[in-house]
Amino acid sequence: MARLRAIAGEAIVIDVMDEKPPVVTDPTDPFAETCLDAVQAVRGVRPKPGGVSYFSDSAAFVPALNIPRVIIGPGQIGTSGQRDEWVALDDFATAAEIFAEIAVRMLGAD
Repeated sequence: MARLRAIAGEAIVIDVMDEKPPVVTDPTDPFAETCLDAVQAVRGVRPKPGGVSYFSDSAAFVPALNIPRVIIGPGQIGTSGQRDEWVALDDFATAAEIFAEIAVRMLGAD
């Protein structure tokens, strides 16, 4: 806000209409570990946990429910939420395999 104020000056009114605080899941959280393991089982490579600077529904769910969250595809960063959003069928199928693997691991099913 200070940068905006420095540019806009005092004559401009700046109101924040909506602000969501960042949400973070510890990569050593059991759910995060399960997700990392599942991705590795399906894709053959263990992903490196990281952060993103875009909005996801987890900004509302995590504070309200106090649950860990992990964002796992499918899709490409930059196309999500766009008018021409699309997902490659191979990516969709891979994501379904990953989600099934997570469910099996979380539920203890074989």
